[in-house]
Amino acid sequence: MKKVLIFALVLIIAVALVGPKIVGSQLQGGIQDTVNAINKNPNYTASITSLESTWFTTTAEVSIGLDMPEYTGQVPVDFSVNVNLNSHHGPILTRDGFAIAWLHTLIQTKSTETPEGLVLPVNKPFYQFKGITGLLGTTTYQDEVATINYTDPETGGTVVFSGLQGFGEISGSGLSYKATADSMNMAIENTLDFDVQGLTINVKSSESLAVMMSQGLYDANSTLGIDVVTFKDLMLGTESRTVDTKLTVLTEYDRTNGMGNVKITTTIASLDTSDMALTDVNTVIELNKLQAKFLLAYQDFSNKMMANIADPTQVENDLQAFMQDHLLEQLQASPEYNISKLSGKINGSEFDGKIMAKLSGVTELPMSLEDPAFWMQHTVIDSKMKMQKGAAQFIATQVVSSQLLANPQFMQLGEEERTQIINQQVEGMLAGLVQQGMITLEDEEYIATFTMVGGAALLNGNPIPL
Repeated sequence: MKKVLIFALVLIIAVALVGPKIVGSQLQGGIQDTVNAINKNPNYTASITSLESTWFTTTAEVSIGLDMPEYTGQVPVDFSVNVNLNSHHGPILTRDGFAIAWLHTLIQTKSTETPEGLVLPVNKPFYQFKGITGLLGTTTYQDEVATINYTDPETGGTVVFSGLQGFGEISGSGLSYKATADSMNMAIENTLDFDVQGLTINVKSSESLAVMMSQGLYDANSTLGIDVVTFKDLMLGTESRTVDTKLTVLTEYDRTNGMGNVKITTTIASLDTSDMALTDVNTVIELNKLQAKFLLAYQDFSNKMMANIADPTQVENDLQAFMQDHLLEQLQASPEYNISKLSGKINGSEFDGKIMAKLSGVTELPMSLEDPAFWMQHTVIDSKMKMQKGAAQFIATQVVSSQLLANPQFMQLGEEERTQIINQQVEGMLAGLVQQGMITLEDEEYIATFTMVGGAALLNGNPIPL
């Protein structure tokens, strides 16, 4: 028993003494790998300015820049930023308190000369990251974007951002991140005022960060929420207010067939303007049967396109190669673009619809991707839109008004007379659409259906030529 205790004690001491050096070596390799990954994207550049690692600490400075294409007569703009990394190696950490962990990491942007009009907090980095990597490899962290105050020297326009605070966790089995920002405001005197209150970000994935970057598609759920958005057009004297907006992106990936889906849901509690109250808005957009390798290939093509933007011939060659090597297989998978939900109320009057579209039966690429006959032959569409009479009348009023307001003679009429003419034309317009079979009227609801299979189209059940 005594030998076992002695062996355990020796093992603990060895880990405590040798562990920090091993961790430091791995950290150095991780920094270099990150720089290499950034440099694979032609839009960015990264280089290690300095790197020093001792037994218990690692410090580094990395320069990261945005590589903008150069055009004739363009004044170069420096988009580079220097990032400092300061890390303490475990397993025994004493920085910011005592902890048993492998790493305590502090990453901060380095102070540089700011553009005229930009004010940042004194003695505080624009961005910082504080993380602790535990003995099992999980990193918990907090990050922060500083408050921003900017006044444009030429226009006097202002941008005020309250800053962002976030916290998250990264491990080999997934990641999570939550962040909040109180407000952002952009204003130009006598022109506009744009205000955002209550921003929240929530990201969760069952995949590791490395897998997310290399796989193209992955399982994840991301949400962006905004409490209130107010936009004032000071020149026109109008104002719109949007309350409780939420954007959710759900991605799914099936490793057995290399296919995935993306579902984008947007909800808005209310959007109020001077003449419209839009409430209970719900839209769902689905991108189904996407190939992960197709998305990776498209990303690679995009990188090449940006790198060769000044050479149109090379860009065209890269595009043709991408389509020949990857497009056909993706089309053969019968990808779908569906608006599976589009609903809400306009001034209390409901609307509800869907547009389901997919490609089917593709066996080869057309001679020209701009051949409309090819796409109609292989596109399957099933769509339906229902709208209560009040909503239809409001939309028709907007269409008619935009046309009449461009007529000088109409504008010379009195407001009551203009309203009467608009109402008459709206009724005539809707009646005409019903008579032509473009829409149908059932129980105070206007309905339109459109389907297409094999190049044959039906509008409200009636064949139409294409």
